[in-house]
Amino acid sequence: EFGSIATVNTNGISQYNYADSNPIEGINYYRLKMVDIDGTSKLSKVISVNFEKGASFVSVENPANNGEFKAMTNLKNAKFTLLNSLGTRVNLLINVESNNIYRMRTQAPAGLYYLNIESNGKLITRKIVLQ
Repeated sequence: EFGSIATVNTNGISQYNYADSNPIEGINYYRLKMVDIDGTSKLSKVISVNFEKGASFVSVENPANNGEFKAMTNLKNAKFTLLNSLGTRVNLLINVESNNIYRMRTQAPAGLYYLNIESNGKLITRKIVLQ
């Protein structure tokens, strides 16, 4: 049995995202219900995500459109660094949207980048595509 945690409208090109900011500890099951303009709907396949107590997680909106994206993490005092494919640091503006959601913006050109997230001696890297 599934319950709804959010409704997200597309931006006209079938791209959307949502981060569950309140998952329960243990295995969480997710699926999408996609509703077309004519009212017909289709269900996606079910995926599972295990949220272990004390485990670190980082989720990054990908691809980033117009150099803007969100990152969600439970790491405390997270420090973000954006690197290009040569390992050169790229200017990144960061706004805290809530306790664990960060809105980021860069004027870097389109391409593949690496977002480093550091916290308490731990380093996590995520690839991100800027469109």
